[in-house]
Order: sequence, then C-alpha cells, then structure tokens
Amino acid sequence: MKLFSSKGQLRKAENDVRIEVRDASGNLYGTTYSGGHTYGTVFKLDASGKETVLHSFTGGADGQYPSAGLARDSAGNLYGTTSFGGTFGPPVA
Repeated sequence: MKLFSSKGQLRKAENDVRIEVRDASGNLYGTTYSGGHTYGTVFKLDASGKETVLHSFTGGADGQYPSAGLARDSAGNLYGTTSFGGTFGPPVA
C-alpha cells in the first residue's frame, strides 16, 4: 500500500509505507522505511485522513529504517524496531 500526502512527510517516503496498528478510534499507525529525515518515520492517520508524523528517525541513537512492524500496548504506547542505528550501530528497539 502506498499512501502519499501532497503536504506531509509521508509524501517523501521512498520505500514501503506500512499500516500496522489500528486503535479503537479508527486511527491507523504505521511506518515508512525511508522518508522524513531519510531514515524512516512512524506516523498516524486519523479517520478523516489527516496524517501526523509521530517520529522521524535521525539515524543516530534513535535508529534508522524501521523494519519489524509496530506493536501497541493497552496504554496506547507504540513499540517497534529499526534495522540499523543505535549507540553502537546495532538495531534499536
């Protein structure tokens, strides 16, 4: 699935855009493998289609290239992993 906004950072995504989590309000959460600062993003699409970039990876300690999908806990926190990055270069959770 490719989702591109004419105004937001999702438009800049060069690779996979994945919708991975839906909450009770109908908001969709997903990742882009690249885009944002070029190292990927975590985003939310609300029921009206408005996009919000929740995190744009910098390639530093926060990692780069989200890869394994998102998980959401009962409090609404999102968790995921990246393929590269972190303090010593390994993947980041």
